[in-house]
Amino acid sequence: MFDRRRLLQSAALGAGLVAVGGPAFARQAAPQGDAAAQLKTFMDAAFEQTLDKSPEVVTMFGLDKGDRAAAKSKLTAPTRAEEDDQRAFTRRQRAELSRIDRTKLDARNANYYDSLAQNLDGVIATYDIPYGQGGWPNPYRVSQQGGAYQSTPDFLANQHTIETAADADAYVARVNAFADVLLAETDRVKEEYALGVIPPDFILAKAIRQQDGFLATPAATSPLVQSVVDRARAKGLTGDWGAQVERLVTERVYPALAA
Repeated sequence: MFDRRRLLQSAALGAGLVAVGGPAFARQAAPQGDAAAQLKTFMDAAFEQTLDKSPEVVTMFGLDKGDRAAAKSKLTAPTRAEEDDQRAFTRRQRAELSRIDRTKLDARNANYYDSLAQNLDGVIATYDIPYGQGGWPNPYRVSQQGGAYQSTPDFLANQHTIETAADADAYVARVNAFADVLLAETDRVKEEYALGVIPPDFILAKAIRQQDGFLATPAATSPLVQSVVDRARAKGLTGDWGAQVERLVTERVYPALAA
């Protein structure tokens, strides 16, 4: 599913990176005693590592082309292993940042440092809560306001650009991956249910009503299908992407959501 904690983290890293000189700095060795140079190197490396871990963030930044074109066909399934890996990664980033001597930074770089530290510390603090997504202040993975059933179709419609046939193929691949995201999210909801983490009735009722509405829409006219059909047509592209997505919605996405 679309991971807000990664977007916030990568946005902070990316903004700092642009402000201090951009990715070209990674090709320069940071002098051991130069705290500003070490911070620049850290931000560049951390930003690239964050992109490596999140195809959604790659797309959000418009970087899903060239060397990162493969990311455009992928989504992140929120499995336990994936979440544990992400938490370990965030803690490593914070530890690496801590190795930079903040007292040797000028005011501007100290501000970058503090922004990153506060962001990472805020995310890590949520890890003490034994449920929820971690890094985002919402105890319920699925509700009337959140969950992959909402965020992924919105992401595909508004963030996944379609300019070429390859983009449309990548869209189809992501719809296929959407089913896996839903299944993984269901597993996590069951784990949290076992801990007693159950949304209030009014949240459950609204979420279920919205999901039922999703499932009641014939696959052929679903937003997932119409999005690729309309946008491919607008670009003059020809292909059977609508039929492919319709089949995936029928055979994989709807059953995963119904589960």
